[in-house]
Amino acid sequence: MRKIAVRFLVLASLLSGCDGGRDETVEFSAPSSDAALQAAVVTEGFGATVSEVYSVRILQRDKKPEEVMRADHVRNVTLRWSDEKHLEINVDCGRIFKYTNFFDVMDRNGKFLYVINVRLTNTSLCDL
Repeated sequence: MRKIAVRFLVLASLLSGCDGGRDETVEFSAPSSDAALQAAVVTEGFGATVSEVYSVRILQRDKKPEEVMRADHVRNVTLRWSDEKHLEINVDCGRIFKYTNFFDVMDRNGKFLYVINVRLTNTSLCDL
């Protein structure tokens, strides 16, 4: 449990902060079943006149977080690892403008190890 808490703190420090006028906040994260990866829901605020942007990022130790989904006008995002190679993203509604259905896991030397299957369920568009 302590290991997961430390990973979350590392994840939060990597993903939070200001970048070019936008504020990023880690809403929550979920470790894979083997604890090798973390998936995180991050919100990006650009100010009062623009909708918050939601992204799902996967963090692998010693690697830069990679975005697998990006959306706005989002309601109720959940993450679930069905096993160490399958991540499910569920969005009640939202406008998805970036999504990839896989994530390559590499070792420290850049050698391919295995692929993560990323499944997205988006029920509908929210009332804008």
